[in-house]
Amino acid sequence: MTKTAQEAEALSKKLRVAFEKVQNKEHWKNPIDAVIHKSEMEITSDAIHFFTGTQAFFNSNNLTLAQCEAGMVRVTAIGYYAGSCN
Repeated sequence: MTKTAQEAEALSKKLRVAFEKVQNKEHWKNPIDAVIHKSEMEITSDAIHFFTGTQAFFNSNNLTLAQCEAGMVRVTAIGYYAGSCN
């Protein structure tokens, strides 16, 4: 396997892992509403766009004070079914 292919495979795995953390548990094409650590925002945004073709939005709506203090954020996206790729 070439270095480029290895890098692509590694990125694909990172995106898949990040997406699986936030995907809708009933069906991956449904809307996304999850809580993650703010350090995961960039890879999560990339993963949502890669798998659903939609934009991720981050906010602190409906989080507890403890979650906010721990650096957590809510991520939402309309999901594949509502996106332009469907």
